Amino acid sequence: MARELNAYEGSIAYLDHQLGMLFRELGARGILDSTLVVVSSDHGEQFGEHGYVGHANSLYGILVHVPLVISFPGRIPSGIVKSVVSLRDLPATVMDQLNLGSVSPFEGRSLAAWWSGEESLGIREDTALSEVEYRPGLPGWPMRGRGAIASVVMDHWHYIRSGDGREELYDLGVDPEELEDRARESGLENLLERLRAAAGALGSYQQEMEAPSPP
Repeated sequence: MARELNAYEGSIAYLDHQLGMLFRELGARGILDSTLVVVSSDHGEQFGEHGYVGHANSLYGILVHVPLVISFPGRIPSGIVKSVVSLRDLPATVMDQLNLGSVSPFEGRSLAAWWSGEESLGIREDTALSEVEYRPGLPGWPMRGRGAIASVVMDHWHYIRSGDGREELYDLGVDPEELEDRARESGLENLLERLRAAAGALGSYQQEMEAPSPP
C-alpha cells in the first residue's frame, strides 16, 4: 500500500508543479489578475481507510471532502469559507462571476453568497449531498452487499445511508477521521430525522433505495 500511496502523492506533486507553471505564465502575460481560477477535484482516494481502497465504493470524508480554491482578484476577497459547500454550485458560480447571464442554466446557486454576506439571510444552507449509484449489472460491483449509498453533510455532521438500510453518523467537529459511528446513540434521533429529510430534499436521493440481492 505504501507504493500506491507514494505514487498518488507523486501525482499530486506533479499536478501542483504544472499549476505553478500555468499561473506563472498567466502572470507573465499580465492576465492572471483578470482570470477566474478554480482548482478542485472530483473525489479523493482511499488507502485502507474504513477497509476500502480506491474510490466509488464509499462516501466517507476521505473521498467527498475535496479541495476547492477559487481566485478572481477584485471580485472574490481572500479568505476561507468554513461552512460546507458543494461542487454542484460551481457552474452557477462561474456564470455569476463572469457575468454570463442573470439566470444560470445549471443546477445550484452561486457560491458568491458566502463572500457577499447573503448566507446570513438564509439564502445558503450548510448542506452537501453525495451519492454512489447502485449498478448491480456492473462486473465487479464493489458494493453488491450495500446497494446505492447517499451521504449528507450538514453543519458538522456526516450522515451516510446505504441501500441495505445501514445508517452511519459521524461528528466531524470532534471526529474528522470518522472513526466513531454514532447513528445508534441515544439522544440523536431528532438529528437523524433532520438528516434523512435533508437527504430526501436534495436532488435524486430516494428514501426507499432498492436493496441489493444477497451476494
